[in-house]
Amino acid sequence: MARAFRGSTVIADESVRGLQRCLPAAGRPASPNVLYVVWDDAGIASWDCFGGLIETPHMKWLAARGLRYSQWHTTVLSSSTRYSLLTGRNCGASDIATADEGGHGFRDRAVAIPQAAGTLAEILAETGYRSYCLGKWHLSPSEPAAVGGSRQSWPLGRGFNHYYGFLGAQTSQLYPDLVYDNQYVDPPYSPTDGYHLSADLAEMAIEFIRGGIQTSPAQSWFCYLSFGANNAPNAVPPEWAERYSGRFEMGYERYREMVLASMKKLGVVPGNTGLAAPDCTAAGGAAARGSAVPSWQSLTDEQKRSCNRAAESQAALCSYTDHQIGRVLGFLHESGQLDDTIVVVCSADTTDAEAAADGSLRPGSFALSPTDFAGSRSGPGDLAAAANCADHAAGWAHAFRTPYSMLRQSSPGGCAASPLIISWPRQMQDAAGGVRDQYHHAVDIVPTILDCAAIDPPRLIKDCPQAPIEGVSMRYTFAAPGAPSRRRTQLYESPGARAIYHDGWRAMTAADAAAALHGGPTAGWDLYHVSADRTEMHEVSARYPGKTAELVSLFAAETIAAAPGHEVRLLPVSNRTKEPLASSRLQPAVPPVAAARRRHTATAHGAAPVRIRAGSRASGTASRPG
Repeated sequence: MARAFRGSTVIADESVRGLQRCLPAAGRPASPNVLYVVWDDAGIASWDCFGGLIETPHMKWLAARGLRYSQWHTTVLSSSTRYSLLTGRNCGASDIATADEGGHGFRDRAVAIPQAAGTLAEILAETGYRSYCLGKWHLSPSEPAAVGGSRQSWPLGRGFNHYYGFLGAQTSQLYPDLVYDNQYVDPPYSPTDGYHLSADLAEMAIEFIRGGIQTSPAQSWFCYLSFGANNAPNAVPPEWAERYSGRFEMGYERYREMVLASMKKLGVVPGNTGLAAPDCTAAGGAAARGSAVPSWQSLTDEQKRSCNRAAESQAALCSYTDHQIGRVLGFLHESGQLDDTIVVVCSADTTDAEAAADGSLRPGSFALSPTDFAGSRSGPGDLAAAANCADHAAGWAHAFRTPYSMLRQSSPGGCAASPLIISWPRQMQDAAGGVRDQYHHAVDIVPTILDCAAIDPPRLIKDCPQAPIEGVSMRYTFAAPGAPSRRRTQLYESPGARAIYHDGWRAMTAADAAAALHGGPTAGWDLYHVSADRTEMHEVSARYPGKTAELVSLFAAETIAAAPGHEVRLLPVSNRTKEPLASSRLQPAVPPVAAARRRHTATAHGAAPVRIRAGSRASGTASRPG
């Protein structure tokens, strides 16, 4: 007869507890998934869902299931916007204020995210989320990019479980410089087999999410999917480029008129919004304005062709990337995750102009290799190939940011709104398809996500005290379209310029920073009443000297109050413009003639799951999920 067991289970119990301590934290019930889709250099007047003429059916589909924001702003530089998107803090507040290619190495101007500014991935990991980062990072100094360098500032060092993408500002769409987790890799197949970076990033996002579901079906996830589009170079499959052949023959001036009318009809801008001249310099204004743009009719036929082919290439890359995003959304729909996934789609900055005003390509343009640049002025027969790697000419850069004036490299930020869509189908059924006009900033996205997920920001991450999150939640706008904006004040900075927004007014200056710091004379400050003059066509500092003085003093008070015990954030600021950064930009991407594998890389993805090549799926006809 068997006897009852009289032993102890302490050892087994301790083993289970020890094993549990080694496992990831369990996701909380009903925690929504989070998908960031971050574009680059996409103006608010580009996408058709905001009134533009570029076809983005999946952006339109998301907008119909969510909300579009018409006054959402970014910094002037992509890297600092990405910092705010991931940390909920202003870039100048926590040691980052410029692109990694422009960092000088001084304190308060470094490009790595400080440990006191935990990322959304690190915050969500505390509550059991798994996180994936794909695409453009642009938040690491160049030194750690060396093979033997530190990886602490790379995505895996900032809370992400996996990373696949490129570390710098730009890379080739066909021959990208890729990193998988902490290892350099080569693309999994060649352009002759259908490779394109946008398709590759979408495929890998699906694989990361699918793998996590298979491992832990109940665990919530955060995916940061950041494309190189629409930044140069703009290589796209020929069949996509052909879709826009001749589409922009009306010229950029007529495009702006057409799109402004559409934006008013959609409610993206007020009905009384004026169309700011692209080379607008407000009467009496002292701040630097946008560079002059030649009239469309003044261009030669060859210059028009060059400008238009670059615009066609940009539009084709936009539509192609939209199609790849649609594949990710389709996977989420088919796997039953889309309804409880918060999808945030935005652009890290608005349109830039790296090409000359007449459309000619400049060898100093970002990431253009000699192979990319060859033949850009050889004749009309080579224009298609050249434009395939070009950036906007000034006229089309202005057109794709209609109805605003200044190019982003001439502005401290905050002048032109950037596109933002937030979709959360389970919670937005009554608000879906709407437009929200409250003033908000990139710094407000993280607190919105935490609010929706009912997560309080931790005081410590890895035993490091955390700086306060400076953004405000935008969740109140979901059910209250007419509510006053809770973002009342916002500071802006770019190399050589500063600005402040407060309660419907914006002041900006390119004057000496020391005078701005101490609230000195208001000479050199421009003032705009943006709540009544959305496109800042009328400079009113002389009419409202008291309001100008108020904002200048507020700027000084905000910069001092925001950095207790430290040097004042945002100041001093180098008066270098963005243009000199060209000499310190990334090295050209690997050209097609470089057939030999780099010795320090592996082929993507030798350490990753077996890939299903895109083939016709990556370049086929777009289809919306559901």
